[in-house]
Amino acid sequence: MINRVLEREFVLKEAEKMRDELARRAEEEGAGDEGRTEYARDALGRAVEAERATGSGAGEGEAWLPRDAALSVVQTVVEEQIRKRHPERLVDGSEDWIVATQEVSDADSEDSNDFTGTDPGWVTETAKAVIARLWQGTHKFLETETPPAAKLGDRARVILISDWATGGVAAEAVADIARAEIESADDRDVHLVHLGDIYYTGDEEEVHKRFLDPWPVKPGEEDRYRSWALIGNHEMYSGAHGYYKTLLADPRFAGQRTEEGEPISYFSLSNRHWQILGTDTASDDHRGLFIGHSGFLRDPQGTWIAGRVSAARETGQRTMLLSHHDYLTVEDEGSKARLSRGNLSEKLAPAFQAGGIDAWFWGHDHVCKTFARRPEVRYSACVGHGAIPKAKGKPRTEPGEWEFVEGGSQWRWCGLAVLDFADERVDVRYLANSVGQHGSDVLPVP
Repeated sequence: MINRVLEREFVLKEAEKMRDELARRAEEEGAGDEGRTEYARDALGRAVEAERATGSGAGEGEAWLPRDAALSVVQTVVEEQIRKRHPERLVDGSEDWIVATQEVSDADSEDSNDFTGTDPGWVTETAKAVIARLWQGTHKFLETETPPAAKLGDRARVILISDWATGGVAAEAVADIARAEIESADDRDVHLVHLGDIYYTGDEEEVHKRFLDPWPVKPGEEDRYRSWALIGNHEMYSGAHGYYKTLLADPRFAGQRTEEGEPISYFSLSNRHWQILGTDTASDDHRGLFIGHSGFLRDPQGTWIAGRVSAARETGQRTMLLSHHDYLTVEDEGSKARLSRGNLSEKLAPAFQAGGIDAWFWGHDHVCKTFARRPEVRYSACVGHGAIPKAKGKPRTEPGEWEFVEGGSQWRWCGLAVLDFADERVDVRYLANSVGQHGSDVLPVP
């Protein structure tokens, strides 16, 4: 990632330039391009207006990654064009950087924030690229109540990372932790699961460079270690084409295909004692209401999960859910956990009535935190701290909860969760770079 593209004000100014260029083109060309120009212009206009209205952004030195499709597309396009048109201005970043890996040199430019000063075609080309990205549509979502089902060993190690694919120093450190856990698993059945979000929009190049290339399971190891990937809101910002056509086409993710060979975004792993249901909370058509902030279960996942929970209750099997979006959230220090917006509680009501969920892990919020037991979900944790550190702050906890806030002088460390299955018992370890294990739990909870 390039430092300039992680700066809120720079991205908003670039979006405004593109919006103005598209407005000019729309006036000159009319509807000759089937409304593509007007569509992109309006999307950028709404996004900039909404972001300006918030009056907020990332803190000083913090990477800005908006949860808005149009602005995320602007980031993808601007970085792509910088690399294509001005590679001579890129220099490697400091080893102390956490997210960005390169910076734009100020040399040969009176205003390093304005590429139009030395590149007359800059705005035209970036605006054209935004049109192409925003108009490409969304990849097909497969509707089935029989998604891929794989075996989970009675002795297994499941490693969970989320919001990880930045390509930055923190992501590399977490990948190293994951690799060490893979190699120390001994005779356990090993599964590595990403809970979603490839930045900025999970297009083909970003999937390759920030996800597949540094993925801790190496090419050729797919028969030894299994890999799985949920879809996050950022992958949806590019229509999920990179996720389905590039990520799930990789042999390491061969388990996420139907019997007909089609890639699919939800799946299950199971043994005699546990079933793990990996869900898709990003593909539902309602995602536009909250621009990716909240999760929605697209049908028929609710029915599938309820059926699996009901069947498990008959056999004494326990159920674990994995998702990108959060079921519970805490917005501010001192505030109590509440249900996230979206339809997760509604769609899962039949599953809750059929016996409830024994454990649920999600990402999306860039923290590591557990939540207090609830009647419908007996254990839940957010592990979204895979690569994007948050300011240290204070724990946002209630009785029976904890939140990881350790780190350097300013930022919390990034990390992952490791689940070791031994028959019915699951030992959960929370690990972070520079500190190692910082928390643990045992499932099932009483």
